[in-house]
Amino acid sequence: FCELPDERLLTYPDCRIEHVDTPWGESRPALTCLRAAFTPKVGEAQWPRSSLWGGLLFENAVQGTAASVLRDALRELQKWNHTAVLHVHDEIVLEEQAGMKASEVAESFWNIMNSELSWAPGLPLKAEVKILERFGK
Repeated sequence: FCELPDERLLTYPDCRIEHVDTPWGESRPALTCLRAAFTPKVGEAQWPRSSLWGGLLFENAVQGTAASVLRDALRELQKWNHTAVLHVHDEIVLEEQAGMKASEVAESFWNIMNSELSWAPGLPLKAEVKILERFGK
């Protein structure tokens, strides 16, 4: 398991040290786990395994934490009656609400997106808000 700053857990099932062949023909001990996102190939009885190494674990922790930031923002937007119609990676798209000016929605959105997270005090967040007629970058 890897515990993220918001206490969510990343799970690496059935980890163990086993010998794996390197591309240069050497056999070395490596930490491996089941590839939970994959299924066995047709005719194979076992789930595929994957080597774990520091760079991959660090990337998983960074991306998992970024996903937690996005999740918290989506929950907070919902509390303030903003409906996200799309979110991709680090972007959230809202549609203008009936009875609210676009500038009011943008200001509320900016305040929510740039608020300090209870589980990550001091984490520098800087979100930009754009008002567009249609989706754009």
